[in-house]
Amino acid sequence: MPGLWRSRLTSAVAGKVGVTRVPAMTGGTQTTCLGGWEFGVSAYSTHKAEAQKVAAYLSSPEASKFMAINGALLPVYPNLYSDPDVTKAVPWFADARQVVGTAKARPVTPRYNEVSETIRTAVNSVMAGASTPEQGADAIKARLSRVLH
Repeated sequence: MPGLWRSRLTSAVAGKVGVTRVPAMTGGTQTTCLGGWEFGVSAYSTHKAEAQKVAAYLSSPEASKFMAINGALLPVYPNLYSDPDVTKAVPWFADARQVVGTAKARPVTPRYNEVSETIRTAVNSVMAGASTPEQGADAIKARLSRVLH
């Protein structure tokens, strides 16, 4: 890990990359998505009490701080984004609070995989230069109107 971190410090883009909220349409609200970081206990578990204790520990401020410092996982607790130990280990977390603070849960749909795949495919096409942003937006709109209606 020290070698990897050192290469980041000497990279041509070191100090030129930041973290911010995604833009919004005129009159819209900047936001990001929540999701994917929850801990849960299976209804079928034969060790529910123990599993609940593990989930509670992994959700604690102490574990969140440890995972932020040692794994660069976004903290669960807002105060950790300004914690000196955390920002020393992962400096960009200081800017990430504004991003996480505006996050909202993803819309619920039984066809979420199709929605996600539609957006991923169109965005990748635009990023690869195979289509324009306008074409990508049109493709997303056309496909999602079929998937969600």
